[in-house]
Amino acid sequence: MIDRDDALRQIIARAQEDAGFRDRLKAAPHAALTALFGMEIPAGLTISVLEDTPAHLHIVLPAEDELSDEALEQVAGGGRAWNTDNGIQDTQPPGTHQPVILPGQ
Repeated sequence: MIDRDDALRQIIARAQEDAGFRDRLKAAPHAALTALFGMEIPAGLTISVLEDTPAHLHIVLPAEDELSDEALEQVAGGGRAWNTDNGIQDTQPPGTHQPVILPGQ
């Protein structure tokens, strides 16, 4: 399994190197990520791909969800949580997920 941070690095690097992938990612993120990682992305997972421009800056705030006692213990102990929805190991605690944001060119 790939962890969330590695997945984001791969997505951003590929989008910067491959304009076709970047276009597919913006138009059909599920299909683009399925092709990139070779695993099905759950249909119920909402994916927002945003692109900053010189005139439009996106600021992504973490969810307001409170962490469970178990999640707090895991984070405090340096553990990693698994996102069971998509099988990607998540380095952020539950409730702090952010959409993929591609830097503007």
